[in-house]
Amino acid sequence: DPAAHPPRRRPGEGRAMKVYIACGFEHAQDARDLATRLPKGWEWSYDWTGHTFDDSPLGVALRDRAGVRCSDAMIVLLPGGPGTHVEMGIAIGLCLPLCIVGHMPRKDPRWPWCPFYTLGHRAETVDEAVEWLSSLASERERREGGDG
Repeated sequence: DPAAHPPRRRPGEGRAMKVYIACGFEHAQDARDLATRLPKGWEWSYDWTGHTFDDSPLGVALRDRAGVRCSDAMIVLLPGGPGTHVEMGIAIGLCLPLCIVGHMPRKDPRWPWCPFYTLGHRAETVDEAVEWLSSLASERERREGGDG
């Protein structure tokens, strides 16, 4: 399926920047709510919240991966499940700007957080994540304005 393998976008190509919103399936409404609050110049790269357990797991995985690959940034809403962390790993591998909101419950007191969380901007609230996206858009505008 060619739609499952889109070419990787360069940051700032095209009009709107795209953000992938990752979270646990049980928190899909939180992703939809955040998508309605995206700042000017941003759009949701892929709305995965319509997936059902009747969908093909391979199809879901390919579409979610394609959604991350065509994004300019990712916001992770914690707590997240295994899929959330796989999507975050894809974003890290692509060197996408990453914002992690919230915290995972501590399961092992000797290992209180995932070391990969240090590779992203940390935000306590969704409001802070929206501000972070605005700052990325401002950086893009400064870069594009300075090229002329």
